[in-house]
Amino acid sequence: MTRVPDATLSLPIRGLNLTGATLAAEVDSFPGEFTLLAFLRHYGCMFGREMVRDIRAATKTIAGFPTPLFVGLGDADETTEYMKPTWPEAPVICDPDRVLFNAFELGRGSVMQMFGPSVWACHLRASFKGNFFGRFVGDPWIMPGVFVVDRARTIRYKHDFRHHGDHPNWSKIPSMITPKVDHPPIAAVLA
Repeated sequence: MTRVPDATLSLPIRGLNLTGATLAAEVDSFPGEFTLLAFLRHYGCMFGREMVRDIRAATKTIAGFPTPLFVGLGDADETTEYMKPTWPEAPVICDPDRVLFNAFELGRGSVMQMFGPSVWACHLRASFKGNFFGRFVGDPWIMPGVFVVDRARTIRYKHDFRHHGDHPNWSKIPSMITPKVDHPPIAAVLA
């Protein structure tokens, strides 16, 4: 597992509904052991809207789901407008200069990652869930990112996006980040 560099953790942050002045302070302010960092693409992306809605639903329905912290490409006003219909009270770091995007090595996608056949199938999925395109804010070629960071600042999970419409299976994240405990056989306990 990879540890988040101290230089990244100490970066100053600004945004919506934040309590910390750095990434480390913000993560420390959350309850629980795990924080899900969700990097959103440009604000016109239907998959970003879908991701926000899916994560919001997951926090309500999936036991052990990590506390989400979003990172977006817009300024405070653009981010407020973007989050208003999906989750206005969610914490969002505004990263229009892509400082955190770069620190987490999220680059630009290829033509296939933006327009390939798999992307078009995901367009149907997202639109059936009520997500549509909006006004572009940010780089339309940037790839999204999902990371789960623990209190020790270790990345416990990273979703490798095959294309920009690809999403993790949200329901499996808690079991992927929680260490499995091997219990001795019941006969050994009773002996």
